[in-house]
Amino acid sequence: MEAVGLALAVLPLLVNQLDNYVRGLQTVKGFRARRYRQQLDEYFSNIGTQHALFLNTLERTLDGVFEYQDGMDDLINNPSGEAWKKPELIQKMEKKLERNYVPFKKTMEELSGLLGDLNRRLGFEDMSSAEVFWKNASTLEREVRKFRDIFSKTIYADLLDRISAANTILHNLVKQSEYRNQPHRRRLYSLPLSRYRLSRRSARSLHNTIIRGKCWKCPCKSLHKIHFFLCHGDIKPFNPSTDTPGNPRFNIILTSAANSGPISSCNTAYKLEAESEIIKSSIGLHHLCNSDHTSVKSLTRSLNSHSKRSVYFSLPVTTRGPSPTPSLQLPEIADICGTLSALGPGKGNKSVLGSLSDDSHRHNIIYLHSLSLGLRPQSLEDLITASAQFLNGQTDDGFIFSQLDRLRLAVNLSCSVFQYHGSWLAHHWRPRDIMFDPQDAANLGDPFLSCDLGDDLSDLTRTEIQSTSTLIRNQVLFPLGLALVELSLCQNLQSLRENDDEDINEAHANLKTATRLLPKVEERSGPEYADVVDRCLSWHDRRSTSLESEKVQEEVFRLIIYPLVENLRSFEDAYTMY
Repeated sequence: MEAVGLALAVLPLLVNQLDNYVRGLQTVKGFRARRYRQQLDEYFSNIGTQHALFLNTLERTLDGVFEYQDGMDDLINNPSGEAWKKPELIQKMEKKLERNYVPFKKTMEELSGLLGDLNRRLGFEDMSSAEVFWKNASTLEREVRKFRDIFSKTIYADLLDRISAANTILHNLVKQSEYRNQPHRRRLYSLPLSRYRLSRRSARSLHNTIIRGKCWKCPCKSLHKIHFFLCHGDIKPFNPSTDTPGNPRFNIILTSAANSGPISSCNTAYKLEAESEIIKSSIGLHHLCNSDHTSVKSLTRSLNSHSKRSVYFSLPVTTRGPSPTPSLQLPEIADICGTLSALGPGKGNKSVLGSLSDDSHRHNIIYLHSLSLGLRPQSLEDLITASAQFLNGQTDDGFIFSQLDRLRLAVNLSCSVFQYHGSWLAHHWRPRDIMFDPQDAANLGDPFLSCDLGDDLSDLTRTEIQSTSTLIRNQVLFPLGLALVELSLCQNLQSLRENDDEDINEAHANLKTATRLLPKVEERSGPEYADVVDRCLSWHDRRSTSLESEKVQEEVFRLIIYPLVENLRSFEDAYTMY
């Protein structure tokens, strides 16, 4: 087990020095900095991914070996400590991995040797500090050129491939050994699953109430826009002694055109919070939610102008502790437009406006503040394109779409599909439908969906029906799978398409392209991420695909959301070590 400690010591150092190079290049002008930056960012992403995958596999290996979490943390945080040499640890590992222990040990020794060799070749073994401060451009250029020259040799490119292969073997060995722990894992996500189910029902009810309800009396309804924010909650074990389920909360921005003429000249928007609660007197709630599915069609579309998003909003899945809004019958809002117009654009105090309700839910509407509309939002498709062009040296304006941000967004999108598909999220959504505030795009705040109340329902229905395909095994997860490929490779599918991928049916062409790119996705984002993508593209059960099915909900949570969350946690843990 000493080989594990060696790998733990070397990987963070490699990733940290690469990160220093990339950060240094961002501050230096000239000497072909952009070309170097692209190459180094790719190396940094590759080795950083291998580090995250290694930590993820190691934590899974040590899970259950220690009675307390502190024991595992001490072991991981002290890679050169004596704890790795203790016979008790070896005995526990042999007991857990059983016949997989010997190949695990040999593969771990091979991985440690590869990492040590790479570390020596790069000259990092003598660097005791985790930070490097570059004094001048020539120093940075010299170091970057050295690194690039080393990796330009085939032997070192092959070294990275061997590290990736060793990581994959370790992952598979541990995965095969932990099937017997599935009941324990099922308990970990049982309660978050119920929260997401509650959020899904509440979000559908809110969508029906605002879009199809009788809360609009103004003649300018078709000029209003609604921007619905996406956010996912932390998935963690539930502690009944400290955790209290609460009401789902959702944040929206609504533009009011009542006093502004055409929507293009509207300069006022209202940030609202909707707190949803089940009406206790409702009967057959589950049946009601299921029957609504056939009549509710998504109205989400990307538009030419959108409102500005400015503040982070609370978790829509659940809240902790008692609800801050009393469970009392607030007056029904008869006309949203009139109610907001009466507030005036300058009102700054948070206040309760009233409630909107249907047969199953009551949504208490809280005014947060008004804001001025800013620049046109950027879509996820725009951000991916801008990042790719910037790294390729095609433009001087742009930003680096970091792998950590992309993994976080992958989790957010998977949770959003579970909660909002069929209501706020269109059936056949694409990255161009996921919007960001352009002023916050570099920091990747919460994404949002935009809904135009003037959209024609029949047109949307026809668009979604004609987009279906018999080759797509799961219409719900297919768009997510495509988006995950684009996030992994940080390129839009259209730019990655080859002649063999072309098809008269756009969905078929996307499927061919995404399937062909799966090996690259695994190389860039790891086997667990690639497994999720593969499940989205080729769902195992064609007969049962609707998210209205509790069985499908459980499978999506277990096979799609949970692995992405675990992968993100591993990557975040790796970053905290640098």
